[in-house]
Amino acid sequence: MSAMDWFVSWTDAADALHVVVRAVPAAIMFPVVFVIVQALMTIGDAHDLGNAAAIRGTLHGAHMDAHGLAWSLGVATFMTLWGVMARRWRRG
Repeated sequence: MSAMDWFVSWTDAADALHVVVRAVPAAIMFPVVFVIVQALMTIGDAHDLGNAAAIRGTLHGAHMDAHGLAWSLGVATFMTLWGVMARRWRRG
């Protein structure tokens, strides 16, 4: 067994993500991805500020500015459209 047996390329990760995106309905995908991106931004804040300040900031809408909404809505829209297009192309 070599070290390359455990190597995962970016195409393998994209294929796994494609399977998940195609399986989740679009009506569920958008809000779930939106919340996940908001959570990831909170985790980043927790690393910088500490847990209590990060959670307090999130509860008071710290990521609802232009930058936070652009990331959250952009990633959620991209993942939702990816899932819709993947299902349409699969049907042919």
